[in-house]
Amino acid sequence: QKFNISMKEISNDLVFYYSLFLSHPTFKVRKSCATFLLSMQNYFPFIRLRLLSFVGTETHEELRVSIFENLGGENKELISPLIQLFHDSTSSVRRLALIKLCNIQGATPFISNYVNEVVSCLKQGVVFSKLYMRSMCIISDKLPILVRPYSDFLIDRILHKSQKTSKVALELLAKLIPNSHNIDIESLVSLLS
Repeated sequence: QKFNISMKEISNDLVFYYSLFLSHPTFKVRKSCATFLLSMQNYFPFIRLRLLSFVGTETHEELRVSIFENLGGENKELISPLIQLFHDSTSSVRRLALIKLCNIQGATPFISNYVNEVVSCLKQGVVFSKLYMRSMCIISDKLPILVRPYSDFLIDRILHKSQKTSKVALELLAKLIPNSHNIDIESLVSLLS
């Protein structure tokens, strides 16, 4: 757009060639390249996989998150790289990966397994961390049917944990309570007062 380049002049090969600059040592080159490729993702959907790889390897956190936030696509081929990014060391990247996975129909088995794994860990006495709670909030928003069977159990874990109740715990409670059949009202009132 800035250079008045017609889409007819841009080919798969040219876009792929540009993608090689995602590993350039200079930050400005990587940023310009990633931004350009992001603008081409609807015309050349294959570039989304390359951009996901870039998000996984880029060292500049702000650029990683910015590109990831604007990356589209709900293809099943994105599931595997998104699962890898779900285990990233950066919380915002993990959160975005989970949100994007929730939007891909073929990723539901992975998310269901994750919910089962979290519940299993909690039953074994693992602390109901903010990380787990944030994940459950996202899944409750996007795929509530996966969390609904565990509503009573998760509510009980939040109400009876020894640490101070966080904002994310209250948010999760608000999502779970409408699906609950057996709430300890005394504990809930105690928590909220």
